[in-house]
Amino acid sequence: MKKIITLFLFVVAVAFNAQHLNAQDVATINSIANEKTKDVKKNVKLEKQQMEAVYQAYKEYQLAFSKIEDNLDTNQERLEKINNVLDEKLKTIMTSEQFERYLRVYRTH
Repeated sequence: MKKIITLFLFVVAVAFNAQHLNAQDVATINSIANEKTKDVKKNVKLEKQQMEAVYQAYKEYQLAFSKIEDNLDTNQERLEKINNVLDEKLKTIMTSEQFERYLRVYRTH
């Protein structure tokens, strides 16, 4: 339940802050989300019907990331939180095998 509430609050915050973006920022966010979706599709073997949901998850992630990317040193806690939110969303979209592959490829340091 705590994860659902956190996810809901994140989505509301993203939606609220999206009003302050200009067209170039939105285009950049969409482009990055598209590239990341293509990369995940290739490495994780997404099904066609999963791609739109993954793209939306990456758009939300990129929007949140764009707000902290200029100062990552002082925003490590926020970065970890948005990474966790992304992972939780992707976990609901992907099969368990796909999600395990995603974690191996993208989260193993």
